[in-house]
Amino acid sequence: MELRHLRYFIARRRRTEFLTCRRTAARFTAASKPPDRDLESELNVKLLERNRQGVKLTRVGGALLVRSREIIRNAEALRTQAIKIHEESGEELQIGYAPAPTAAIIAGILGRYHELAPRTSVTLHDLSLSEILSGLRAKRLHAGLTLRPTPPEMRGVKFETLRRYSVGIICAHSSPFAGLATIRPASVPSNKLVGYRAKDFPEYHPWVAKVLGVSRTRVAVSQECDGVISVVRRCSVAI
Repeated sequence: MELRHLRYFIARRRRTEFLTCRRTAARFTAASKPPDRDLESELNVKLLERNRQGVKLTRVGGALLVRSREIIRNAEALRTQAIKIHEESGEELQIGYAPAPTAAIIAGILGRYHELAPRTSVTLHDLSLSEILSGLRAKRLHAGLTLRPTPPEMRGVKFETLRRYSVGIICAHSSPFAGLATIRPASVPSNKLVGYRAKDFPEYHPWVAKVLGVSRTRVAVSQECDGVISVVRRCSVAI
C-alpha cells in the first residue's frame, strides 16, 4: 500500500479539493486506474459509492478514512523527525592541528567537545601553520590548533589563546647547559641546533630566530628531525 493512495483517498473527502481530484482522476487511463480504485483492488473492498452526482463513502470507507488520516499524520511526523535528526547529527568537523605544540591539550579539547556535541564527528588534519590558515580561509577547515600566527598572517582569521608555555631547550647530560637553572637566549649557539625539519614545519625556524633574538639567516639547524621523539633522541647523544 502506498501513501499516495491514502492521500488521494483523503482528498476525495475534502469538498474544496473534490474538483482537483476529479481533474487528477481524468488524467488516468483505463490501463492506469485512479489511486482510490487501486486501493480498493488492493484491499479487495469497496470504499466509495460512485454515481453521476458524486461519490459517497461506504461504511468500510468511512472507517478507513479515519485510519488513513492517522497514518498520514504519523508519516509526516516521521518525516519531520528524520529531518530534525539529520540536522542535529551535524556535519563532520574538520580540524587542522600542529602536533608538536598541541599534543598536551588536543585530547582534552576533543573530549570536552564530544561531551557538548556527542553526535558530531571530528577529523584531524596534521598540517603546518600556513596550511591551517589556508584551509580556514578556503573554508575547508572549521578550526585550527597551532601557534599564534604573526599579525600579517592573521588576516581574515581570529586567534584565541588556549594555553601558554614556557620556552625551553633539550640537551644532553654532557652539555654545559644541563646544570643551569636558566639559560639566556643569547647564549644558545644559533648555528648548532637540533630541531624540526623546515619542509615539515615551515613556521618553526622563524619562531626559533625570534626566540633567540637573531635574524632568520643566522639560524642553522644542523640536524633536522621529523618529530619530537627524534629531536629528543638526537639531543641525548649530542656533544
